[in-house]
Amino acid sequence: MFERILAEFRDAPRLLRSFSPDLFNGRLLFFKALILDEGGMSHDPQGWQAHVADGITVHEIDCSHENMLGPQALSIIGPTLQQALQAMER
Repeated sequence: MFERILAEFRDAPRLLRSFSPDLFNGRLLFFKALILDEGGMSHDPQGWQAHVADGITVHEIDCSHENMLGPQALSIIGPTLQQALQAMER
């Protein structure tokens, strides 16, 4: 198992060089962490703009990127995502 993970890790640079994303024909929901991680890195949703046809809806979450899957963040992300998915079904 570990050897497979290591092989994927070694192959990642080649895969990244050959990857060319298509345009997503829809609207992107972006959940942005408001608290900077230890390295001070912020994740800018506008970096995705060139890859999205119908724009970006940003939802700011009061946590760090590292804690985006924690209970507090998910209590906001879950219902927001559910509402967006239900709106698509209408």
